[in-house]
Amino acid sequence: MMHKLLLLASFLSLGVYGAFELWHRFVTCAPHIQADLLSPDGARRAVLYNMDCEATTGLDTHIALMPAGGAFKAERHPPVFVLDGSHDVKMSWRDGRTLVVDLPSSPARIQ
Repeated sequence: MMHKLLLLASFLSLGVYGAFELWHRFVTCAPHIQADLLSPDGARRAVLYNMDCEATTGLDTHIALMPAGGAFKAERHPPVFVLDGSHDVKMSWRDGRTLVVDLPSSPARIQ
């Protein structure tokens, strides 16, 4: 009987820890927008941001593409580009469908 109680307590502890980790990830991570660039045809936006998850991870540089209207939400507009660390990335639209991204001279890993 004691073995079953210990096993149940272990599973409950893991469940509580997992729930806390999920809550912490979604509640404490916040995007810090560095640039928000409208395409020349006005149909799209490119949003350059750093994702800050407080002390749990370092900053990463992200670019998300989204329709022109509405507010940017990181959970609704996943990044199409991620660069490890915080970098001075420049963006410009070549035309309504082509985004040009200028990377730093020695970027970290690109995802």
